[in-house]
Amino acid sequence: MMIPENIKELQADLWVFDNDGTLYSMRGIETAIVSLMISFIADCYGVSLQEAVKIRKQLLSLHNTKYTLIALKAEGIDPEIFIRETYLRICPQDYGITESPYLRRIISSLVGKKIVLTNNPSEYADLILRSLGIRDLFSAIYGMREICYHQKPDKRAFDVLQPALNLGQRVVFIDDEAPNLETAKKLGCLTLLVEKEK
Repeated sequence: MMIPENIKELQADLWVFDNDGTLYSMRGIETAIVSLMISFIADCYGVSLQEAVKIRKQLLSLHNTKYTLIALKAEGIDPEIFIRETYLRICPQDYGITESPYLRRIISSLVGKKIVLTNNPSEYADLILRSLGIRDLFSAIYGMREICYHQKPDKRAFDVLQPALNLGQRVVFIDDEAPNLETAKKLGCLTLLVEKEK
């Protein structure tokens, strides 16, 4: 997983980066977050960790989502409390997510506005970007709340890009998930696939 050097050959008015799996490796940290989610569910429902695993699976299926936050929100759980007790309890440095001179050099060389569009909470993306030492390179972060809990590749999650596209601006969308890139391309973006870790 690495933003390729050849990204500098592209030109854009707006650069749109995914966060997870695109700007950093999710190895280790994803498992840690899921463990915190299961503990949260266990506390919330007053059940064992084993039972919480089953409840999480059931809720994800019931609400047809891959995201625990969305499933719990549909069940009436306050998303702010959930984010605070799960995503924001993570220390990225514990999982090797530290300042990246490479990312800073590549992204700072790109002319144009830069934003992050992520399916996870914007507060978590902010935490990751600060750990990577690149938060100041992005003018905005659009996460779950900001995109009204719609999830890429749902085209509604890309509504934030419409003002730029409607003005005829060149938008480059960078992601590690092919379905997300397909939606972005249909909307008029240029796309760049970041290869997944093997």
